[in-house]
Parts: sequence; C-alpha cells; structure tokens
Amino acid sequence: MLTDDAPILIVDDDNLVRLGIRMTLEDAGFRNLQVAKSGSAAVRMALRHHPAVVLMDVRLGDGIDGVEAAQRICREHPCKVIFLTGSNETATQLRISATNAAGVLVKPILPQHLIGALEALPG
Repeated sequence: MLTDDAPILIVDDDNLVRLGIRMTLEDAGFRNLQVAKSGSAAVRMALRHHPAVVLMDVRLGDGIDGVEAAQRICREHPCKVIFLTGSNETATQLRISATNAAGVLVKPILPQHLIGALEALPG
C-alpha cells in the first residue's frame, strides 16, 4: 500500500481538476503533493521531485500529451503512472495500454475511486 508521505505528482491542464484531486488527496492524508499543468512541466518536476506515483491526464492541450510525458518520465525515473482520461477512443486506449500504466481512471473521477486506485498500488 502507498504511504501517505509518498510523493505524488498530479498532472492536468484543468485548474479545477488539479485542485479537486489535490483536495481529495489532502483530505485522505496525503501530504507530499506536486502539481503540473503541462507535459513538459510534469517531466521537469518528476525529474526534480522523484514521485512514487504520477496521476497523469492524457490530453494536456499544447505540447506533449500525457502518454508521451509519462513515457519520458518513466525512462528517467521509474514510477507508477495512473492515467486520467475522459476519452474512450480506441486510439487513446491503445496508446495507454502500450505503456506500463498502473491504472486508468475515467473522468469524472470519484474520490473513492482515486483513493482506491492509490491504495491498491504495491508499497
């Protein structure tokens, strides 16, 4: 099980989604949280803060998307990635399945699903 002091990086280009995820995790006792709103910022932060888990939105607007960002992060710093997506497109699902993802959560993400996904991760 993931400990509440494990570093977690939250990546989403939507401010309200990032804030909601952060508040949910803080309410659940997680304290070591970082946030990024773009794929390139996520890569930089991950290499600096070494998260145990990255909660990665797939579609991040301009620049590299979440799948590419996760692949870059994992090449340099092995960690668990849980993808967050509102897309059910086959192409997106295939790209996600080609990664070593620890999980996929479909938006809108319910707090109990988010916490359950983190609790299911091996320590």
